[in-house]
Amino acid sequence: MAINATQFRILLVVWRYTYGFHRKQHKLSTTFIARATGIHRKQVTRELSKLINRKILIEVEKPSFNSSRVIAFNKHYESYQGANPLTGSGLVDPTGSGLVDPTGSESAPQERKVLKKVLKEKSDPKFSPDSEPIKAALYLRDLIKKNHPRQPLPPEDPDSEKLQKWAASLDQLHRLGPPGGDKGYSWTEIKSLIDFSQADPFWQGNILSASKFREKIINLESQYRRAGSKPKGGSSSYNQNKPIEQWTKEEREAAGI
Repeated sequence: MAINATQFRILLVVWRYTYGFHRKQHKLSTTFIARATGIHRKQVTRELSKLINRKILIEVEKPSFNSSRVIAFNKHYESYQGANPLTGSGLVDPTGSGLVDPTGSESAPQERKVLKKVLKEKSDPKFSPDSEPIKAALYLRDLIKKNHPRQPLPPEDPDSEKLQKWAASLDQLHRLGPPGGDKGYSWTEIKSLIDFSQADPFWQGNILSASKFREKIINLESQYRRAGSKPKGGSSSYNQNKPIEQWTKEEREAAGI
């Protein structure tokens, strides 16, 4: 028994949100899979159960009232039930070209388009929830939100496209520095400069995204140093915990305020 078109799409989504993010398993609700595939939730529930029963997917944790099921791929394809994955009747094309629709149905071209799109997305740099770029992106996001509650910002979901873009900008800042540069900043320096940008009345009105933060990093660092701060952790007259309104005249002048 071969996989059908619905099962194929479900497998693509599971692959995208597990190995596509460099992880072996992930929480995936049927509602989320339904939205990602454009297939009705009841149909997703039915076909997902079939994939689990056939041991193509592994249900690491069962769904509960307040938590989605945790799903993983079963890499031991010889244990799959109901199909021989090494022949034309299963998951793998014996020519080595990858996943196919062995029935030759009209849905095959459409599924190849979906696969091509997913593989293209997979080539983009992606960051896991516990990675430094995501942590820095969320940190900057939360400070901006505190200063500007109405400012449109990425969602907190690490898998969201917008937050991934913020993480990519901060990763480039870490590895390469400003646009066109080749000397990056440590994560400690980046955090210190984020703090400074969101404590300074001028910069907090101008740094409203990770890309803008990277673009203006040289100006930020220059003003940060003039204020008596040292990103690498030396002694400093600039107290990050001190409210702006309590700064002395000398501190304001040094910061250009």
